[in-house]
Amino acid sequence: MRIDLPEETIAGVLAKAFGNRSFLIGLAITL
Repeated sequence: MRIDLPEETIAGVLAKAFGNRSFLIGLAITL
């Protein structure tokens, strides 16, 4: 595990978020 750029972490979080439909729905409502 190596974390050089925060973008990798963000990408991981986004990938995990896109895996959760409930999160996408909540995000859509928030936006």
